[in-house]
Amino acid sequence: MAKKKKEQKVSISQGDEAQAQAVLERYHKLAGELRSSKDQNQAEEAVSTVSDLPEAAQMALLKALSREYHQDAADVLVGINALSPLKSVRKEARRSLLRLEEARIYPRWEPPIERLSPVDAMQMQAVNSKVTDLMAVIEESENQPRFWKGFVTDSRDIGEVDLLLMWEQGDNNKEVIILGFLLELWHDGIKDFFSRVESKRSAERLVERTKGHVKVDDCSLAEARRLIKEALAVNERFGTPIYKDFRASLPLVNKLILENPDIVDEDEEEEEEEDFAFEEEEEEEYDEEEIDPDLKPIEVVTNFIEDWADQEYMDAYNYLASQSRLRQGLTQEEWAERREEWAEQFRPDYLKPNFVHEREVKKSGLWLPNPFSRGAEHAEKVVDAGWSIELFDTPEPNLLPELPQATDFYEETGRHWFWTSYKLVEEPGGWRILDMVDEGKNAQDIPAAELQRLIKQHNERVEKITQQHSPHDPDALKYLNEILWHTMQVVYYEDALMKQEPPDHTTYLEAAARAEILQDEERSITYLERVIRLFPEQRAEALRQIGALQLELSEKFEDEEGDDDRAERFLELAEASLRESLTIEDHAVGHIGLADVLQYSGDDEQLEEAENELYKAQEMTTDKETLAIIESKLGEIAMDRNDYEDALEHFKRVEEIDPTFPGAKAGSGDALRLMGKTEEAKAAYRQAIETEPDNLHAYVDLSQMYQKEGEESLAQEVLEEGIAANPNTVELHLLLAASYIEKNDFRRAEELVNQAEIINPLDENVQMYRQVLALSKALSKKLPPLPPASKKLPPAPGKKKPKKR
Repeated sequence: MAKKKKEQKVSISQGDEAQAQAVLERYHKLAGELRSSKDQNQAEEAVSTVSDLPEAAQMALLKALSREYHQDAADVLVGINALSPLKSVRKEARRSLLRLEEARIYPRWEPPIERLSPVDAMQMQAVNSKVTDLMAVIEESENQPRFWKGFVTDSRDIGEVDLLLMWEQGDNNKEVIILGFLLELWHDGIKDFFSRVESKRSAERLVERTKGHVKVDDCSLAEARRLIKEALAVNERFGTPIYKDFRASLPLVNKLILENPDIVDEDEEEEEEEDFAFEEEEEEEYDEEEIDPDLKPIEVVTNFIEDWADQEYMDAYNYLASQSRLRQGLTQEEWAERREEWAEQFRPDYLKPNFVHEREVKKSGLWLPNPFSRGAEHAEKVVDAGWSIELFDTPEPNLLPELPQATDFYEETGRHWFWTSYKLVEEPGGWRILDMVDEGKNAQDIPAAELQRLIKQHNERVEKITQQHSPHDPDALKYLNEILWHTMQVVYYEDALMKQEPPDHTTYLEAAARAEILQDEERSITYLERVIRLFPEQRAEALRQIGALQLELSEKFEDEEGDDDRAERFLELAEASLRESLTIEDHAVGHIGLADVLQYSGDDEQLEEAENELYKAQEMTTDKETLAIIESKLGEIAMDRNDYEDALEHFKRVEEIDPTFPGAKAGSGDALRLMGKTEEAKAAYRQAIETEPDNLHAYVDLSQMYQKEGEESLAQEVLEEGIAANPNTVELHLLLAASYIEKNDFRRAEELVNQAEIINPLDENVQMYRQVLALSKALSKKLPPLPPASKKLPPAPGKKKPKKR
């Protein structure tokens, strides 16, 4: 499990307690001031009574307020949680609110918060972040950086440009500061960013090789600033997250570009006229833009859904057949205008594909075409697709002919799930969509007995595949796709069956488990929420599962989407769910789940509380598997505290309880490595690989140990061994590619990146390595770190596929 950066524990003195007590005595008055505030400024002025205190005194006050069982205390806490400038104080205020909520005490006042744009929010985060290494280099230098060169790729027509900017600095200008940007100007905004310092000779080689790989134009700082601001405006418009490394480096970007007073802007009026002329020209030529006539039916359907969900309605229209009912007899502009009006009300966002399947070939696929599928060409094709998007509200049926009826929705995020089929015909320009059928709605009209038969049939097929094939088979991806297809059919048919025959609680729990296997935590939660509504006696069990899923969503929003607000929201929901479950039933699993949440939060005080929760769970069970889990988690907490000897003892106890427990030997290897016991650590990792050949963690860490010792051949051998045991693993392919890049063996590196792309074409890391190789292989000597390796096969792709035009 990924961990957040630890927060330093705040020591509270008697003086801090005294200051906190002085404010506590007048918290009723403070609550009144907050409730009478007219705007955010007035509310912040009232909260300043607390914010002006030392941090330790604020912490003491928050703990005291959590024991004041009064709505005024809740109002003060919600104000501090919303308006305090210190993140640690905001988090503690939220925890104090949760304690009051356990006593059924809730705030009655809502802070008058002014919504910040993505840029403003980003700047606030950056102000509180530590100064980057490059800022330190600039501040310590006697000679301030001087702009040297700038380049931008000639790729504006596809909505994405790479921007490379360079400044001379240091003694005799021998060093060069390099900032690189990937700007997606249609939806994603600031999509990627890097910063580094190179020698001038290396920078010159970079320029030469960049020009050899891609077509670039010279770029002034004024033009660069305009492009970056345009990308930030795209982030703001679509609410897409700004790339995390850019956020962390904002002070540097501000100093050199965005807030640089020496940059003279070009004539803005002339730029606006040129942009307007460009847009007019693009509109005039738009109908002449051709879609690749060789697109397969599956690609036509996926591109249509993607463009429609991304509000690219002019593009979506082009995938419809000339006689398609879905065009409604409208021109392209009329059709797009109606949908833009609809989108203003319902705000579609964040498409998640589930599956796509071409019926003629009778084989499943993910969002991308199944490379194993082969079939004869016919005049007509039918393609099934399952997908979901977030909507601000649930639309009335039949508002748009191409919008199906949702089979389910999750209220917290507004996610709606759909199942559709598309009939395609071949026209002179290629395959186009003639009509659409709402399969999710039609499934609700199938008799219950027939639904049960279909569900049984798909389940039996999944069972047969898993009995006959292993995840390590060379063609495992083919069968994984087929398993996903059958499983998704079961999910949609069960949704229909539940609406006809309200089942018992076990059916909902099984549906929740199935959705979790498909890594659709939001859908899983919708089933568990029904358990709570329909079966009150199962509330504690459902809350325990919901809390675990909410924690998984928090991690996803933070690590994959870069959405810190949602990550924090779901972390709070997870803690509340698990605490409530324990008030209903004092269960070991509830204590273990709460420990997970507290450990993920990461500060010393919460680690101590997490440890206490695990010890409570330990006293409540004799089950060996549960005891092994508890010892393993105690080992993780000891690792978080840098107490490696204690961690090693816990991991050893795990092996004593269950010698086959996943991750125990690799955990021992981690502890031994950090204790400096290198040879013992290698032996532990080697044992982990022998007993758990699918433990990617062991391969990665053992390889890195050899790498640090200069044993590059041994490091590569370990990764090769890992790939042989786990051929469908993107992470190991890319790590091995990185090792070849460092040796300037770009041919072998590119082969490995190509293999990784075949495994999962939508993996962001694959695309990142592809960009690095395409733009400048010389820059790849120090690549961005990969995310923690998973023990599972790659999941169903959930990201957008670049359009094939």
